[in-house]
Amino acid sequence: MRGAACGVRVFGLTGENGSTGVRATSLAAQQSQQALREILAQGETGITVRSIRDRFPTQAGSGPKDLTDLRSWNEGQKDSCMGLFDNFVPKLKELLVGLASPRLGVVSRDQNFASVWNRRLPSSSTSLPAVQIAVAGGKVFAGSNGYVYQIDPPSGKIVRSLLVTDELGVGDYTTRLATDGTNLYAGVHGYVYGISLDGAWKQPLWNSGVGGVGAFKPVSVSVGAGRVFAGSNGYAYEFDPGSGKVLNSLLLTLPVGTGGDYSTAIVTDGWNLFAGVHGYASKLLVNNSQLDCTLYHDWLDGNGSWHGWEANYNGAPSGVQSVTMATGPDGNLEVFITATP
Repeated sequence: MRGAACGVRVFGLTGENGSTGVRATSLAAQQSQQALREILAQGETGITVRSIRDRFPTQAGSGPKDLTDLRSWNEGQKDSCMGLFDNFVPKLKELLVGLASPRLGVVSRDQNFASVWNRRLPSSSTSLPAVQIAVAGGKVFAGSNGYVYQIDPPSGKIVRSLLVTDELGVGDYTTRLATDGTNLYAGVHGYVYGISLDGAWKQPLWNSGVGGVGAFKPVSVSVGAGRVFAGSNGYAYEFDPGSGKVLNSLLLTLPVGTGGDYSTAIVTDGWNLFAGVHGYASKLLVNNSQLDCTLYHDWLDGNGSWHGWEANYNGAPSGVQSVTMATGPDGNLEVFITATP
């Protein structure tokens, strides 16, 4: 660094003889302060503006052959510093977002509604993606950004996790969950995944593409009465829980591609499937439901006599969908019941 009139020449603030440059800059600041003190005490000062400016360095560089004006040197240092901290900026942003979103836990025993714990999921990026929750049998599961997690309910500790997608790329990786207590089902980026709750979570049991070839749209999942359903991009599906085989599928709208949002939300009670897509709500009657039981028949004749229960009456299948009673051809009361094996 070099002063314009004082004759100070240095090789940079942190290089050889760098302390000289620091001292020259310090003397200029001290002279300016002295001038201010004299003006306040006496109303005037003998220190001129030119004498202060002449003490300020006008060039800087890493050596006598590498000197440049202060503006150019400052801009070069800025670019250098930004390069050094490029990898740190995302982490800094994440830290600041966390500090700006504090969470207050339970502060009184009298509170009826308060946060007991909160857990930042490892897959969360600086964008803080959506998190979906599912519970069954005292177990808590979370899905976010292509990952599924099992979380300990009392402590919030992550018990285990699994990346169900092959890789994270461009698009919506919101991860929706449902569980029947045996498997966890995840819908994400155009696929449905089945994960065994008893397994080691090394990989999904199965996966199946939905919503059309190459669609990669959001996927909703729902379970009920041992059945697994999914909805995506205007389509509804039923899967075999163990193998992931598609048992039924249906396009709920006009051919997809006419514009608009075809996100497909579904919910089931096990017997019927309800779906919402593209401005419409729909009910789907699922007729392949069968009770896992045996059909029994008895009948009451005109004399008031019952004739005893007969299994699988008249060749009836062992699995039936519904049970009723009716009047027989001779005016007798016909009664049908079911019993599990």
